[in-house]
Amino acid sequence: MRENRMRLRYTLSAATGALLLTTLLAPTASAGASVGSAKLLNSDLEAVRAEPDPTEPGGSTLLRATVVNHGPDTTGGPFTLTVRLPLGAEAEEPFFPDTCRLAILSSGHTVRCTFPRGLPANASVTADIPVRISPNAPVGDLEGGSTQATALLYDRNPSNNRAPFTLRVVEA
Repeated sequence: MRENRMRLRYTLSAATGALLLTTLLAPTASAGASVGSAKLLNSDLEAVRAEPDPTEPGGSTLLRATVVNHGPDTTGGPFTLTVRLPLGAEAEEPFFPDTCRLAILSSGHTVRCTFPRGLPANASVTADIPVRISPNAPVGDLEGGSTQATALLYDRNPSNNRAPFTLRVVEA
């Protein structure tokens, strides 16, 4: 008896998933369709490459992480901007906006910022993340940093949601 109930639950979950996928992968004529209060596939978020100022070992710099909505519509739901710092760098509070938080267990290398729905087409938001460079960091480029915009259901072009960046370490 228990096995049948589990099978029924799985079947309902698969049907719900298939319906959601059909909605998301439908031809562009259905772009802008609604699920709840969020419009689907109606905006295009892009993470813009950050270019923080160079700093010396043990110094600090400000990383300005920007996300642009290329539209055509206002964002239909909230989205997240994630900043991943390369090894040799740590984020230091305070962050702007105050919806930015250090990710749990990231050792200061990942900051997540949440933004509400309603970013108009052709507008942008920016998060300011102060970054401290390790005193032991070698002179040169610290590679492996990235910014990433994540929006569920309504970002019609996820190919431009991630942008790598480097932190340049210069002699003191």
